Formats: sequence, C-alpha cells, structure tokens
Amino acid sequence: MISKIETLPNEILLHIFSCLTWDNMLTSLWSLNARFNSLICLTLSINDNRLNNGLVIVHGLSYNKCCSILFPLILNSSSLCSSIQRIHFDGTNLMSSDLCYQLLFNNKNILHFPHLKSLILTRCGSIEPVIQSLVYLIKYQLDELTLTFDDDIFARFFFLGKRLSKVSYKENQLNMIKEFVCRLFSTQCQLTSLRLDISNEFRCGFLHQCLSSNSDLSSNLIQSCNITLRRLHIRLNYARFLESLIEYIPNLEQISVEFIGSLQIDTLWKSNIEALKQSNENWFNKVSKLQCLSLKSFIDDDLEFIYLKWILNNLNYVKKLQVHIKSCKLDDRKCQNIWKYLIDANFIRQYCLPDRIPNLIDFNFYISSQCQLSYDDNSMMIIDQNEIRAKVLAHLISMTVQLKYLRIERFEWLLDVIQHASNELRINSLTTVRYVEFCLPSCHNGYETIHIGKRLVPFISTYMPHLQTLRLWRPDDFPWTTIRPDYKRYYDDLLLLQWLNSLEAPESIAQHVIIFEQDLCQLIDKLRDFTFLDIYGKIHYKKVEPYRLMVQARFPDSRVNVDVSRFRLWL
Repeated sequence: MISKIETLPNEILLHIFSCLTWDNMLTSLWSLNARFNSLICLTLSINDNRLNNGLVIVHGLSYNKCCSILFPLILNSSSLCSSIQRIHFDGTNLMSSDLCYQLLFNNKNILHFPHLKSLILTRCGSIEPVIQSLVYLIKYQLDELTLTFDDDIFARFFFLGKRLSKVSYKENQLNMIKEFVCRLFSTQCQLTSLRLDISNEFRCGFLHQCLSSNSDLSSNLIQSCNITLRRLHIRLNYARFLESLIEYIPNLEQISVEFIGSLQIDTLWKSNIEALKQSNENWFNKVSKLQCLSLKSFIDDDLEFIYLKWILNNLNYVKKLQVHIKSCKLDDRKCQNIWKYLIDANFIRQYCLPDRIPNLIDFNFYISSQCQLSYDDNSMMIIDQNEIRAKVLAHLISMTVQLKYLRIERFEWLLDVIQHASNELRINSLTTVRYVEFCLPSCHNGYETIHIGKRLVPFISTYMPHLQTLRLWRPDDFPWTTIRPDYKRYYDDLLLLQWLNSLEAPESIAQHVIIFEQDLCQLIDKLRDFTFLDIYGKIHYKKVEPYRLMVQARFPDSRVNVDVSRFRLWL
C-alpha cells in the first residue's frame, strides 16, 4: 500500500525534508524506500552558509544517539557519506570535538566524506586530533573553513606554563596551533573562504607573531603564498598580525578584520610616529584584487587613529569600505584629543576615510563615542544631532559623482538633509539614484511621524526622478499614507486604541485598499522609469487577497506577490 506522503512530488518532499533536523530526518525517514533515500541525500548535499544544512552537531544533541544510531548509519552508507558537503561542530557540546576526528577519518588516512567542502568548528577544544584532520582537509578537500578555538585552551596553556618544564605539553600544543595557522596562509592550503578567530589568545600574543618575518615557523612552513583564498574574516588582538598577513594572500578579494579590543599597535610604530604619519605605502602590489574591506575596532588614543588612517591609505583602492569604531573610556592620562572633536562630515573625511578614494562606490560607517557637552557659567551647549547627521549625510552623498544605490536607516534623515544641509548637498546629487532603500515610520501609531509618508512620493519625484527600485521597511501596513484620524498626544489614547482595534473590520480593510491604490498610482505616475516596489511590513491575513485583487485590476500587465509580511510589485 502506498501512503499519501509518497504521492507528493519531489519538490514538496524536498521542502518538507529541509524543515527537519538532519538527525530527525535520518531516524524517521531513512531506509523507507529508495526514493526517500535519494531525496535525503540530495537534502544533505546542499552547501549554503545561509541555511542550517549538512550535519550540524550542536549542544543538546544526544551523545548516545550519535554513537549508537546516527554515526553508524552514516558511516555504513556510502551514498550518505558521499552526499554530505557541510559539517558544523559546536564545541559547546563537549563530545563534538572528540567525535570530529573519529567521524572524519578512519586510521588517520581514510576519508569518510569524499565530497566535504565546508567545515565549521566553533569553540574547538581538542587540539591534536582536530588539527591533524584539518591539515589534510585544507590541502586536498575543503573550500570553506570556520575555526574558533575555545577560550579555555589558551587559559589552560597559560596556567600549565607556570608549572611545566621548558619543553612541555603547553609548548607542543601551542606550536601545533601556530604551525597550522602558518599552513592556512601557504600553498599547503587550498581554501577559498576562511573565518578564523584567534582573539582569545590574549595573554602572550605568541600566535599573533607566527607570520612575522623573523618567525622561524613562517620561514619554514610558508615557502610560497596562499593563492586560492578569496574571502577572509578574522578576529584578532594585535594589528601586527594583519600587517604580516597581507604578505601571504595575494588573490584576496574580501577581508573583514575585527579587533576584539583596540588596535594594539606594535611598539615599533609607537616609537616612530612621524614615519607612520608620512608613510603611505600602498598594498596594491600585495593584494591587488581586494575589492571589499571591513574593519571593526575600538580606538583608544590619537596614535591608533593615525594607525587606522595608515591602514586605510594602504588599501585606498577598494570599492566597498566598512569602518566600525568605538571609543574607549576617556582617560586624562592618555592622548585622546581626536575623540573630543565634533563627529561631523570633516571628522569622517579626515579620520575614517583614505586621503584618496579613486574606486570607492560603497561606504558604510558606524561611530560610537561618549557624548561631549561643554559648560559655561550660564548655560550648557547642546548640539542639534539632527542637523549634524544631516550635514554628514549630505557630505557623503555629495562625494560621489554618480550615486546609484542608496541605503539609509530612515527616510526622515533624507528630509533632514533638505531642511538642514541643502547648502552642503551637491546640486543634482540624487538624480542619478536608481535604487533606494530605507524605513518608513508607522502609518497607524505615533503622533508626529504618521504623516511623513505623505512626503515620500513628492520627495522621490523631485530629487530621484529616474528611480527604478524602491524598497521600504514598515513596522505595519503597506500603504505609506494613512486614513487615521489626527489624534493628539496624551489626550486621545483611548480613541486611538479603539481605532486600532477596528482595523480588521471589512469597512477598514476596504478603506485601506483604496488608500493603497492611490499611493501606488501616485508613485507610478510620477516615476516613468520605475520597475519594482518591495515592501516589508505586517498586515492582517484578511488584507492579503483584497490587496492582490486591487493590484491585478489596477495594473493588469504587472506581476504581484502579497503575503502578511511582504508586498512586491513588478511593472
């Protein structure tokens, strides 16, 4: 007898299987029939970092279930072993690291998973077996590796180092880690993508020195560079590792560097500040293919600002730049004059951008600093943050000759630019925009903000007349204008609550359909080049079908997709 589930097409079954955890899928569905086995293998073969696919061994997974059921089932099936391309071990589960070596290798040389391409090891706590496996995998098999060492490893080494002889267990383990890090950036590694976290080696910094030119390890192990690595995300403690690293990754295209604390500049630079200021050695000859740079760090003092600028100048040819900096605690004993400046457009240009930006097309920055308020005998000086932000945004928009893609957090910030910084905004600087994305405030709640949506189309048609794509983020309904009565703050809260409760009524839905139709017609009539509207919001399920029918009737030649959280219209 054939069950009803077996009559479903493969596409639906694959969707169902993708919603199950791998262990439940195997224990429940494996060996039912050849078709199900084939679909399970196909599901496990997906290698996509955006999905939680492959074998995911995390905290909460039963040790007994793994050893007695799951692993024997997998290892005894060549089709399962061959299908798996991605494995994720989470060291939070103490048995994960111990099982890693057993699962990947048999007798240290027979590979169980011949098509394994992506491996994630978080909080790795078992050094020798894991590294022995990884040395082989990075050279012959893996494309992607994510590796994070457990904090307790380096703490344990530091503790043991006080009690053991010079040639000790501690040194052997540390040397094994350092040798492996060197291998990652040599021809003994064929990875294309690497995420490495060595930031928890905080006490001695030996690991951060392994790539330096005077290191015996680097000279012995790195005979030539890693020419396959394209994407690198790394968390560090010391900036000297980054300087050394640049020498060994000539074909890198994307790099994301996160310093767990401040930049921790090498003492050589601290003793020669003028050389640091004047040196603008370009790293183009070392990493000429680099397109994207992301740098995140605390900045402790003025010298670290100078060092940040030096790094940015060395990589001034990138197309995409992200700078994320925070201030450390202000300390009178340190030279922190730069942090006391007003963070305006000039601050961004002087300290957070290279002196020259010949190729830059995407700049994302985040700055967090302690508020500086100046007092005198009679009053306190308070800076208008809206005006400051508007001038910074106007300056950044005006830097580019042809701005095509614009993504900002709030639509109100663009309105602030026109109100407070029109003089700083280059004439026609927004006319080249083809794609814009931002958040609009609620059209139901709020008092001062519910009418901002009425300014959307007039603003876009005036300043972005050739816009093609508009993406909006909404906390509620899709229309950007409202039929809500103009309730006043504090006085009409009860009336507002009653009105919100009426939104699910058929009369209210019909009114919102009309207002949404008017909004769409106004947008499309004003923008001749417009082709795509994408709105993320939240509506009642009863509105889905009325919205869809309205669009089909009003724009019969278009394509529309509507659900409770998203509206998309292709013209």
